[in-house]
Amino acid sequence: MENAPKKGEEIKISKEITDMFDRMVFALRAPNYFSGNEIAERVMLKEYDIILAEDASGRLPGLLMYKAMEKFYKENDTENKLGLFFLAGSKNANNKNEKKEKILDYLKNEISKHHNSDKRILLVSDVIMEGKSLIPLVESLKELNIQYDILTLGLG
Repeated sequence: MENAPKKGEEIKISKEITDMFDRMVFALRAPNYFSGNEIAERVMLKEYDIILAEDASGRLPGLLMYKAMEKFYKENDTENKLGLFFLAGSKNANNKNEKKEKILDYLKNEISKHHNSDKRILLVSDVIMEGKSLIPLVESLKELNIQYDILTLGLG
């Protein structure tokens, strides 16, 4: 990629992204700003140990949320660790069951190594139009008795 930064080169982030990040950090530090927002309250209580984002469209929202939460976790506690994982799409899956099996394998083989069963997983997506792409993931999490919440930037 021509425009990709070289190793050690400073990465410039647009004002829009830094503004979004600042709002997220503010929201995490002051959950009363979002009175009644369960996710903000759970962040403040450090109930999450993993952020799981879709690998394509959820990458940027996942990274932003991770950076905001990681800063909060580090400033206030050294015991609670936060992990960030990306779930690759299953375009090549022939059907819903095959997709679910791939997701189950990923959850069992990768996520379970880092997840504390007393904690929750935060699923991050950019936009949920119909929610069909999340069904195999949600079914897999339920099958493994993993508690989760879904955070999205927008609904279609």
